[in-house]
Amino acid sequence: MTENEHLLLCLAEECDEVGQRVMKALRFGLDEIQPGQPLSNAQRISGELHDLISVATILSDNEVIPNPYPTGGVISAKAAKIAHFMEIGRREGVLTTVPETAGPVVIEAASSMPGDIFDWALTVQWPDGSESVEHCSTQAAALLGYVPE
Repeated sequence: MTENEHLLLCLAEECDEVGQRVMKALRFGLDEIQPGQPLSNAQRISGELHDLISVATILSDNEVIPNPYPTGGVISAKAAKIAHFMEIGRREGVLTTVPETAGPVVIEAASSMPGDIFDWALTVQWPDGSESVEHCSTQAAALLGYVPE
């Protein structure tokens, strides 16, 4: 494998990581902070995009691909294309302009099993009105603001 092939694999890998983080944000929300992580999904998407752009820039600097930065005309054309397809989605009834419902809400937090790795119990109310008890570590509970400093 050549260095350029290695860099192209890195580029593909970064594309996958952006996609994975976007899918997590769609499942759990942009503001969700995964237990054990300090950043929200929105912040992590931005970080993955920085990694992707960095690898693309290295490839461009090595003259493997052209300049990866879009100009104003390219951005405008993409925005128009997205708007066109969004209108088709609205017309077909698969894209709605109804605001998103609120995400899950923690309604109670308590230390449940001191010394266990998942020693906090969070009672969560979901958008459909159902409730569940989710267990997490003290570190995750602290990140969510439930453990006193």
